[in-house]
Amino acid sequence: MLKDCRSVEWFEDYEVGDAFRAEPVPFSEDEIIAFARLYDPQPFHIDSDAARRSPFGGLMASGTHLLPRVGCAIMAGGFLNGRAMGAPGIALEFKRPVRPRDKTISRVTALRASESLPDRGSVDFVSETTNQNGNWPSPSCTARYCPAARPPHRPPDRSLRLGPACRAVAADHHSRGKEAHLS
Repeated sequence: MLKDCRSVEWFEDYEVGDAFRAEPVPFSEDEIIAFARLYDPQPFHIDSDAARRSPFGGLMASGTHLLPRVGCAIMAGGFLNGRAMGAPGIALEFKRPVRPRDKTISRVTALRASESLPDRGSVDFVSETTNQNGNWPSPSCTARYCPAARPPHRPPDRSLRLGPACRAVAADHHSRGKEAHLS
């Protein structure tokens, strides 16, 4: 069931099948090239002509570029509400390239939940990302997160806990009249 990220605050609030959707993340040619020049300077990421001649048939975003951009969009929506106490397992699959002018849209779904320690649980999620046309580019990610357990006698706190980069994304969404939480 599609839920608002802020409706699940503690481990006990997650149910198998819960799904959360992030805002679209646009990728421009200039941004793809600039990032790759700094962190992944392979010809199919930094040179349009060389990329056309490559097995990939065109310029594409680096996987190391996709992860923080897509991950930040998910977290800026309030996913895990700043209550993660670790992520002991992550597996990635890059199914298709993300190209210039693509907008990725991610959906995160809870697959399994179990108690792990008294102060936290363990929830396995799958994150699937499509482009603006609904095609499945990349990445597809399965991850195990450990959300904090609800402390006894503590009222719900719906404030969003984000790092500086994700706070900037959330503030930008808010300034454009969008909800800080994403559904």
